[in-house]
Amino acid sequence: MVTLTGGVSTEAQAAPPLQGAVSTAEPADAPPPNSNPVQACSILESEPSLGASGSAGGGKASSKGGSTTVAVDDKNQTVIIRTKMEYSGPGATQAYVDAAKKQIEQTWSGKMKRDGKSYTVKVQIDAKLNTSGKPTPGYDQINVAAGNARMNQTLFGAGPGNQTAAAATDKGSPRRIAHEYGHTLGLDDGYTDTPDGSKPKDPTKKNDIMSETWPDKNGVLPHPYQDQYDEVLKSHGW
Repeated sequence: MVTLTGGVSTEAQAAPPLQGAVSTAEPADAPPPNSNPVQACSILESEPSLGASGSAGGGKASSKGGSTTVAVDDKNQTVIIRTKMEYSGPGATQAYVDAAKKQIEQTWSGKMKRDGKSYTVKVQIDAKLNTSGKPTPGYDQINVAAGNARMNQTLFGAGPGNQTAAAATDKGSPRRIAHEYGHTLGLDDGYTDTPDGSKPKDPTKKNDIMSETWPDKNGVLPHPYQDQYDEVLKSHGW
């Protein structure tokens, strides 16, 4: 659920959103774990980001802030999304950082259409653990703590995010971290909170990563949709 306070997106039952930002959170009331989830695709090898001309260099950033850049190589029909993320707090460990990187890259790397052509989307996360208590400039900040029962993330990574250490090994909802990354990309929640739990805004959009974090009854995991990739490119200058 998104609570607008001028800029950060947060979920219900989470800490109050920061003033001057919009905070977004994960859906609530996930169904019980699925015993046979479909395995996600393997992580794509890291490679240099591509500029607008397809040459090595930086991609385009959002005007809303955050570390994410998006590069489009029309010659090779490739989109590269890169984000710098720093994890700190009492629940942050190297194992959590590694799990977060893997989950995000597996979920958001894939295929999309651009001008009627098929493009490969490659997501590359520069993830690091920080135990110093001093944020590293240029990195989106994620606080990991056991008390963060329902996670939230500032849109575009322009402010801090809050995650729980349990998300790294949550078999019932194995894409909680990937859902929060969608907010880092500037995407709103695909659900609304009701007295009966979280309900998708578009019921025809099955396995939508922005409305679900758990596998369906057939073990299919949530994933991005074409319109979400389109929105990410548009918000990052494409």
